[in-house]
Parts: sequence; structure tokens; C-alpha cells
Amino acid sequence: RAPISGTVVILAAKPGMMANANEPLATIVNFDKVRVQGLVPPELKDLVVKDSHVIIAMNGESSDPLDGIVLDVSVVPPSEGQKSPGYLTVIEFVNPERMVQPSYSVKRIGVKTGTVSNVLVVPVGAVVTKDGKSFISVKEGESWVEKPVEIGVTDGALVEIKSGINEGDQVRVTTPARTGQRI
Repeated sequence: RAPISGTVVILAAKPGMMANANEPLATIVNFDKVRVQGLVPPELKDLVVKDSHVIIAMNGESSDPLDGIVLDVSVVPPSEGQKSPGYLTVIEFVNPERMVQPSYSVKRIGVKTGTVSNVLVVPVGAVVTKDGKSFISVKEGESWVEKPVEIGVTDGALVEIKSGINEGDQVRVTTPARTGQRI
């Protein structure tokens, strides 16, 4: 009998095994009670408020983000070298049953401002902003040509490209290890 209700995620007990006082027989997680904390930078404080919807990307096998709702936001003092305070959020999972493993760490938390489907996207590192306009370097022959683009929604890792480049164009990403990535 377990002292809590939930889902068994690790079962260490085996038939015939001797139970010891300090060794767990099972790890049980009540997914309905799982919460995550995230630190919000000052420039996003107006977007991340109580009851706002966020997406939570976890490190692990599944790349599908989980939906969350902000339960609480509190101000934390500035860290060393920062001028402004940060904002600590407590986020509840809307669909906790989709969480593959509770031991996975949070990779990224994003503000859910809209959704799009069947669109052209590039890594955020491919977009350069100059004088309020967005550009992407596209390979044409043996050289890179900077093209103006119209951007749409972003999840912090990928950004929608509404116009300016085509599917199949090879774009330069500012992260050196990902230069020349095909879209």
C-alpha cells in the first residue's frame, strides 16, 4: 500500500526480494500535483502573468511540448550583474498525463501567444535584425546572400517565415555548429 495515489514510474521490487527500511520499492508520481518553476526575464513580465498559458518543452525522447498555466508569479531580487529583478513563476501542467518521465528536466518554457500550422520555419539563429527589419542569409551558388524576410510567430527555437525565402533554401544559422542548415 502506498501513502499517496499516483502512477508507478519505477518499480524496484522483484518477486521474492527482501524489503529494507531505507530502500524504495517503487517510485510513485501523482502527475496531477506536478508543478514546474521558471524564471521570467524582466522584458517578458507583462506576458507571463497569473492564468496565462505557456508551453513547456522537456528534455527527453518526446519533443512534443506540454501545455501549462501560470499559477503564481513572484518578484525575485536581481542576480549579480543584473539591474532588474527577475520573476519566478509556478506553472501547473494542463495535460500532465502526457509527461513521459517525471525525471526529465525542463528544456524551455515559452509563452503561448498563438499557433500556426503548415508554415515555413527556420531556427531563430538564422534571423538577423537590422534597423527593425529581419534578414536571413541564403546560399546562392557558392555565396551567401542576405534576403529581407517577414517573420511570424516563434516558440523561441523556431520562427515562422511568412515571405522572403522558399522551402528548400539553405540558410545560415549564427550558431557555428548548425551553419548551412536546410529548411
